[in-house]
Amino acid sequence: MKKYIIYCASMLLLLACSKDPVSNPTNPGNGNGGGGNPPTDTVDNSAAKGIVRPIGEFAGYSVSRTIGPQGGKLTFMDSRISIEFPPEALLVPQEIKIAKITNTNLAGLGAAFRITPQQALYKPATITFTYTDHDLLHTFPEALGIAFQDDERKWAAVGGVTIDKQKKTVSIKTRRLGDWSFFESIFLEPNVSFAELGETLPMAVKCYFDVDDKDLLAPLTTAGKNSYIRSGQNDISAKLIAGWELAGPGAIVGNGAHGNYTAPNAYNNQPATVAVRLKLNNGATGLVLAQVFTAQEGIAIKLDNDQWQLMGTTTGFSKDGKQQFSAVADANGYPTSTLTWLGEPTGDKPWSTTVFFEYQRSSNYFFKSFYATAGGSAAPSIGNLNVLRKTKNFLMGTFKLSRFSSQLILESGVEYEEHEAIGVFKVRITI
Repeated sequence: MKKYIIYCASMLLLLACSKDPVSNPTNPGNGNGGGGNPPTDTVDNSAAKGIVRPIGEFAGYSVSRTIGPQGGKLTFMDSRISIEFPPEALLVPQEIKIAKITNTNLAGLGAAFRITPQQALYKPATITFTYTDHDLLHTFPEALGIAFQDDERKWAAVGGVTIDKQKKTVSIKTRRLGDWSFFESIFLEPNVSFAELGETLPMAVKCYFDVDDKDLLAPLTTAGKNSYIRSGQNDISAKLIAGWELAGPGAIVGNGAHGNYTAPNAYNNQPATVAVRLKLNNGATGLVLAQVFTAQEGIAIKLDNDQWQLMGTTTGFSKDGKQQFSAVADANGYPTSTLTWLGEPTGDKPWSTTVFFEYQRSSNYFFKSFYATAGGSAAPSIGNLNVLRKTKNFLMGTFKLSRFSSQLILESGVEYEEHEAIGVFKVRITI
């Protein structure tokens, strides 16, 4: 949690922030800097082909800067992505832009980004993504990668990643611009789920690549080789599984890459965490995680480092493409919370003006799923609402707010703060 001041300021002369839409990418050219045709990155086609995916759409903001033959660096406003050009990567000064776009990479984490102009570089640039603890809720740093969308609209991972665990960054070198995504390559399926009391839930360790039983991370670590991202239905070899573990209520039985989780016979708002240890090269191990909830009725939230808070009395409706549910903790009326979303009742939905969360701790202490940008405007929170299951009487799921704001109204003024939160809900359909 951090306090902040909302302000408006002029950007540096060569650095601009914009909400203007950007055009969809075209095929990479040979550069417009003169001096012949630079080499381009290619995808290793010896592996199975990738999957054609839609092109991402502009998702709100962009930053730009003029960079010339001397080189330079451009960083997106939240530091999620940066690109650094060495000297002579560009032969003439050009406006370089990073725009946030929707992520169509099946393995993607968070938003994707479009770097323009769409051209090849004369020397490799370094693209760096910064990861957070929320990115590691279900996987481990060595399984994180960076991918680009090629001319056939297929996402391909770049081999030879560099990971800095202290700075929490993943970097690659490339000669191409275009659309880029941060992703996880290995995961436990389902990574978040909702089980009824006593229910048995099948689970499996999956990978977005075709991998052998020798080196699980080869598509990420092999420099000079780019590998297509597949559907995520590739089983991990049993030889690479070191064991299954469980923390929390219930029971787990593992057999190679597959396992069965059995939910407890009593409600518990704390999730059960299923962990699978994987054998990596040089004796190292990786850990993929999944959370299973067997929560009682209500909306439960864990704000920052606080304890879980359950608001157990719920009312709401799911009708005509709109869902809205409210919950209150006790007869005093606080805390209270409301989840609202338009569209299909179930599915994974990013926060927006049509998908939002409100939480009120007292008559003068409010939380909403928005945060203030550097320019002073409100942006939807980073994170998502994941409605996992619908029955005749209930909707069940989880939510994550990696960045959202609160307002504490005092006699001296309004105090703003930023927070992180996770939550789980089982809300009754009363209308």
